[in-house]
Amino acid sequence: MEVLISHQSALQYWRTYSKAQGIAYGKPRGANVKAQEAHTYYQRARKAPATPPKASVLLKGNLFGLSFPIDITVSTANSRRTSTVFRSHVSPKALPNRGLVNIRDGFLVASPELCFFQMAGELSLPKLIELGYELCGSYSLSTNITVGEDIRVESAATYNLKPLTNTKKLRAFVDQMAGRQGVKQAVKALQYIVDGSGSPMESILAILLVLPFRLGGYGFPLPEMNRRVDPKATGSTNPNKRFYKCDLLWKDFTLAAEYDSSLHHANQKSISDDSIRRGDLALSGVDVVTVTDKQVYQVEAFDKVARQLALKMGRRVQIRNSKFIVRRHELRGMLL
Repeated sequence: MEVLISHQSALQYWRTYSKAQGIAYGKPRGANVKAQEAHTYYQRARKAPATPPKASVLLKGNLFGLSFPIDITVSTANSRRTSTVFRSHVSPKALPNRGLVNIRDGFLVASPELCFFQMAGELSLPKLIELGYELCGSYSLSTNITVGEDIRVESAATYNLKPLTNTKKLRAFVDQMAGRQGVKQAVKALQYIVDGSGSPMESILAILLVLPFRLGGYGFPLPEMNRRVDPKATGSTNPNKRFYKCDLLWKDFTLAAEYDSSLHHANQKSISDDSIRRGDLALSGVDVVTVTDKQVYQVEAFDKVARQLALKMGRRVQIRNSKFIVRRHELRGMLL
């Protein structure tokens, strides 16, 4: 009997796996080869298992550290069951190729792409967008994010990981799900998701800027994230530095926004390094605007940052949506 782990439990699996292995969707690294060999992505469409497993199977086989109840998917409505051990969902149609992953004998898990699609039916649009940034980024969140008194506690994330997927794969998979419930939400979210985010706060910064006014954002064009910029050797204060990566880069405007976290830049050396970095980027023609924790978390301070960036793009923030103030607070309430 097969078990298909899905939805929140699949997301928890991929988050845990990416942290444990340091890689999720690509080629295996050294000692992780054996673990990677257990993953087989189905290259053809196939249905979810017809019946739910016995609770004892999940209790005995749950070696993945998943929280109970575990989300599973079955193909027939008559087989839907809910208990303290599992919560079942129904997907009667065959799932597209690369939708299912074999993680060990008898256990399947929804692929990152299918997981994103499934979460489209459970998350608000901003939270789905935020999830997309994570799946396509180089960090992984814990299942539960803790929040401090003033700022989000970034220790809940693990960094410098291989992305679980990318926007091209997400779009291709969502295209295959046409006509199914949740596809409209997934398509909307994909308009605002960018590859390459390096941290939760970089993602939030991007989302707050790129969402349209009607959703509480500032309608900025999509940036490139952690894009490589080669510093010009002439006049560089650090000639040995081969390249820099900008958190958010609008190449057409030669403009970058850099998130300056007090958690990561608490010593004098970091401050000095950041100053050198900004100088080298300026010599390369890139205008850098630094955004701090307080500016992100304080509404009026962030509004000033957004307007500063817009002016550097030759644009003006002209809010014509009468509900913008309400939507802005709603969006920030969901993300921060």
